[in-house]
Amino acid sequence: MKKFTLITLLFLGSIANTASAQTVQSIESELLPNQFLEGQLKTKSIAEVMLRDNIPGVSMTFIDNGNIAWQRTYGYADLNKFSPITTQTVFAGASLSKPLTTVTAMQLVEAGKVSLDDDINRYLTSWQLPANEFTDSQKVTLRHLIGHRAGVSNHVPTPYAVDEKTPTVTQMLAGESPFTGPEITLFTAPGENYQYSNPGYTIIQQLIEDVTETSFEAAVHNAIFDPLDMESSSFKQPIPEKLMAHRATGYNKNVTPYPYQLFPFKGAGGVWTTPTDLATFTMTLIDDYHSNESRLISQEMAAEMFARNPIRLGFKKHYIDGSDDIIFDHWGSIPGFTSYMVGSVQNRQALVIMTNSDNGFNLMAAIARTVAQQYDWEPIQPKVYQRYDIDSKQLPSLAGTFGKPSGNEVQHVFAVKGKQLHLISNVDGGTAPLVAVDNYKFIDPASNTTFEFLPSKTGEVNWIRVTLESGYNYDQPRQQTLTDFIEKSMNEANVEGLAVSVIQNGEIAFNQGVGVANSDTGTEITSQTLFEAASLSKPLFAYFTLLQAEKGVIELDQPLYTYLPYPDLPDNEWHKLITARMVLTHTSGLPNWRSDTGGQLSLLFKPGTSFQYSSEGYEYLRQVLQKQLKVDDSGLQALIDEQIANEIDADFMKYVWDERIPEQKAFGHRNGKPTDNDKHDHNFGASYSLITTAGDYAKFITDILVPATAEKQKVAEELLKLQTDVPQEKGKLHRALGFAAKQVDGRLKYYHSGNNGDFLAYVEFDPASRDGVVIFSNSDKLFSSHLARDIVEYLQNSSKDYPDEPKPK
Repeated sequence: MKKFTLITLLFLGSIANTASAQTVQSIESELLPNQFLEGQLKTKSIAEVMLRDNIPGVSMTFIDNGNIAWQRTYGYADLNKFSPITTQTVFAGASLSKPLTTVTAMQLVEAGKVSLDDDINRYLTSWQLPANEFTDSQKVTLRHLIGHRAGVSNHVPTPYAVDEKTPTVTQMLAGESPFTGPEITLFTAPGENYQYSNPGYTIIQQLIEDVTETSFEAAVHNAIFDPLDMESSSFKQPIPEKLMAHRATGYNKNVTPYPYQLFPFKGAGGVWTTPTDLATFTMTLIDDYHSNESRLISQEMAAEMFARNPIRLGFKKHYIDGSDDIIFDHWGSIPGFTSYMVGSVQNRQALVIMTNSDNGFNLMAAIARTVAQQYDWEPIQPKVYQRYDIDSKQLPSLAGTFGKPSGNEVQHVFAVKGKQLHLISNVDGGTAPLVAVDNYKFIDPASNTTFEFLPSKTGEVNWIRVTLESGYNYDQPRQQTLTDFIEKSMNEANVEGLAVSVIQNGEIAFNQGVGVANSDTGTEITSQTLFEAASLSKPLFAYFTLLQAEKGVIELDQPLYTYLPYPDLPDNEWHKLITARMVLTHTSGLPNWRSDTGGQLSLLFKPGTSFQYSSEGYEYLRQVLQKQLKVDDSGLQALIDEQIANEIDADFMKYVWDERIPEQKAFGHRNGKPTDNDKHDHNFGASYSLITTAGDYAKFITDILVPATAEKQKVAEELLKLQTDVPQEKGKLHRALGFAAKQVDGRLKYYHSGNNGDFLAYVEFDPASRDGVVIFSNSDKLFSSHLARDIVEYLQNSSKDYPDEPKPK
């Protein structure tokens, strides 16, 4: 930790009586969590939390029945000077400015100068809120702005350096230089939704200036600071010298100091003050509620401010059935400072806490909870949970991953172990057993974090609410596993079956079959189900060809005619130009199939001058290799087994018929009907006849991405090398020796697809990241339904972690 850890924390303060002293000592030494399991309460002291969270200084004041009951200060206002926090230390109050702004505006309402419920533009003279479709039926009012229900988009403004030019209020509202934020905009109709809005309070700041015809800081001084003798409070920027002398330095989470900064957005967050001054302000509002003194606002207005409803008029309110009390509060945060004011209307008590740290929220919440426990503020007291006997049959429906991979909050993964739900650590894979405290609610006793699963009306659990020990809570959606996504998308696309293998950093991270091998029988597809790879046969055969070139069996740029004149081609001098490289880059001039040219094989152009995808070329190349190697179809298959399949530990990679095919191979499907899984001409088809699993084909791709030997490295580099001499049209894919390639985000990705009609296949991989995917399908709808594209996009946008997925054997 920084120098701060080497400093002994200072504890200063004043306490009115012995009873208060004992209460404060208990608060200081036994901070309570927001919730805990009965019998497992663990407390921390203020000092412990300050040291843990790198909080240099804290000051707080507690008022009881109109009087200061006690004040406490801890730590340092400036670590470099070792200046201690005192009750006179001035802090940036951030959003605690908003209640001050609210009360100043309410005084104008009570003076008849402004209405809470009229169009705000009636009172704005320096600037007008632009009309738009959201204000056609309902105008923005002061009540809307105070309660954050005006539909004004939120923006967190940036402070300004002392030597920077600061914007005027109208420049901030209009989004004009030197203001660095956006102009005021509405995102919804006024009054419809709650959306916390700093800019909304800048509008109130301008309204106060326009109506009072004075500066905002002067208006607040006249309305609040002067009548209440709040001499340590000011909205002036820069602050007065007498306050500057007592100003605390703000620090970030690493205890690095911020420079003194200016906050021109005064109404939203510009006040400098002390806990004592703010506690006086808060207590006066409570007194106005209970009496007719009307020192700040009338009793009627105070009753509206503290009404038992969710509408905010300066504060958020907390209330529960069975208690007459209303707890009101407001948080504040600005670079270097965090603050909190909270009070009990019924008990006529209030607490204000201020810190010179970005990291003060958890500490302040813990102090407030502990004060609530000591002084019986029931609505915000800690929740004590008891164990609940849950039916273990319910637990599997709660397992899964919640939270977006790129979200602000950490993902949570839950799994059932034995008859208990466990939280899986995403750091070390360890597990934490959770204790049920209700049907859908669990607590981790070690962290005092609760997890509430939120079932829909149909009983499905797609959201979870996480509440931390500090009381901060957030909701997270259930994340589909890759299997979930594939199954859902496959069903929506009416695709009968799939096998998907995902490669991550050169290793197979996911390998699974989904759907049916035969829609008539319902036989399920597994990771061992065989598929026709269709034209994905070509890249494997291209790799085999390069192995032979490396062994000197064939030269890539020597005309194939010199090895074997192609008897199926008519006498044509061009056919003597065809090379293995041209075949592998589809520039041989041969058609895809001879049926495309009326059944008679012929050249469509001079070899090497254009592009034409050609399966016929691969069959010519196969015959050349068989002649050079002196093997038939079975012999050629044996060499592929030896040089490729066995090398990568593939279970099944066959171009020729094998007795295991009828038992393990899926049936293809056309128009929803199964075809014959014996469909195979029993010949070696270099361009189409490979039968294998998605997992075995993924092993082939990983061998390209992470070659195990120098020879394989050389072959892989040759296989993926772009053939820059191949003519290209703008926007077309580049060609490598066996794959198509395309520039994506400055990197090359390689592709190939396959289509045997009732079997479709796709492969894609990125040599730079060593990631890829292999997709096999026994359906004619893999591409027309965009299912393959959707799977690829899902993988690109999701976490590269599949903790609940089966791995390949």
